[in-house]
Formats: sequence, C-alpha cells, structure tokens
Amino acid sequence: MSAARPPVFLGPLEGRAFVDAEGADALDYLHRMLTQDLRGLTPRRWRHACFLDVRGRILADLRVWHLGDRLRLVLDAGQAPLALAALERTVIADDVRFGPPEPVAGRLLGGAAAPGCLEAAGLAAPGPGDVASEGEGPPWVVREDRGRVPAFELLGPPASLEGPARRLEAAGAVAVDAAFLERLRPEQRFAGLEALKAQIERDVVAARAIAAGKGARARSLAIDLVLGLVGVALAGWLVRPGLAGH
Repeated sequence: MSAARPPVFLGPLEGRAFVDAEGADALDYLHRMLTQDLRGLTPRRWRHACFLDVRGRILADLRVWHLGDRLRLVLDAGQAPLALAALERTVIADDVRFGPPEPVAGRLLGGAAAPGCLEAAGLAAPGPGDVASEGEGPPWVVREDRGRVPAFELLGPPASLEGPARRLEAAGAVAVDAAFLERLRPEQRFAGLEALKAQIERDVVAARAIAAGKGARARSLAIDLVLGLVGVALAGWLVRPGLAGH
C-alpha cells in the first residue's frame, strides 16, 4: 500500500461535531469529568480524552482544545447529544456553560510532504498537541498522525474549507476518497498498540516504586493504580481509530 501512496494526499473527514465550554470553572470541571489530566492545558493546545459513564463505559472519545476564551470538545457527531446531556446533568455549582453541538466538515491532509504542502498553501503546520487556524477563525488545523504517516486535520464549517482545499491541491495534494483513508486504520492501530505497551511499562515501573518497602497495603494500591491506568489507556486506544477513520 505504501508504494502506491502519494507523497501528500487530501481526503474527506465526516461526522465530527464541536461542543464549546465556557466559564471560569470549565477547565477544572472537564479535568474532573474526563479521563485526561487537563490541569496543564494551555491556550492553543489540545489533548485526547474519554468521557465515561458511572459504570466506566465510554460515552465519547474526544479531543479537548484550549482556545483561550473557551474550551472546545471535538467528538463524533453521533456521540455529541448523549455526552452533552450527561455533562450538563452533573453541573451543580460550577461556573461552566456548554453550547449546542455544532456539526462540522473536515479534511485530512496526510503524507510525508504534508507539512510543506500546508506551508505552500499559506496555512500553519502545527506540531503535535498544537491548535492552529487561519487567522482567528476556521478552518482549525491540528496534527493527528495516522500511525507513522504524518497527518493534519482541517475542521470547520463547509464553506471555510473550500478555499484552503483548493490551495492545498494547487500545492500538490492529491485528492483521495474515504476508502483510501480507511486503509490507514491498520497502521494507526499498530502504532497505538506500541504506544500503549510503552505506557503500561512506565506504569508498572511507577507502581513498583510506590510499593517498594511500604507493605501489603501499598502493594495493593500500586496494583490498583496499574490496572486503572491500563484500563483507561486501552479504552482510549480501542476507540481512537473509530473517530480517526471518519
């Protein structure tokens, strides 16, 4: 498959939605509700997280963008209404307000030459974990590699993508369809498994350090820590390809 892959390609992403969160307590509230540590999230940065129900089942696999004046949840449009309702139900005294789900269009720019193609089209090429945009508004650009294939997602209202898509194709991006992007899934899953293995190894080392010389109770807590972290990591890896493949 790699021999037939163009150096840079542009394909459709579908089924995404934005949900904005505002208020003085928005970051702290989402930190408590999601599986990701968001306390260090700074403007124009993003992190991957899951939202779980009370039984630990995944309600939504999402990205949390910090846009300065608000936080933005990027998730599957089909998951958005249920996840939003569950998040709003648990707001009691926190100063946090959620906007309605906003369906958005998307494009995936991928390939070894993708960063240069973005720059040639007059768009920023963000690094891992960064959120870029054209001016102050859409389209928004984030780096979301597909396994070892460099890839960038452009998201926003359909009209906001038309001009950038034309410029990217003029800069050399080859138009591909959703079936082409679907074939990148196995590579992404393999890379995700490698990352998961490395995370588990780090968690085991940390648990051993906690348990060393501190008795049976500490060893029990360390085992619980490993199992909890492994479960969250595995859940995120299992659902991630489903979102990325839209």
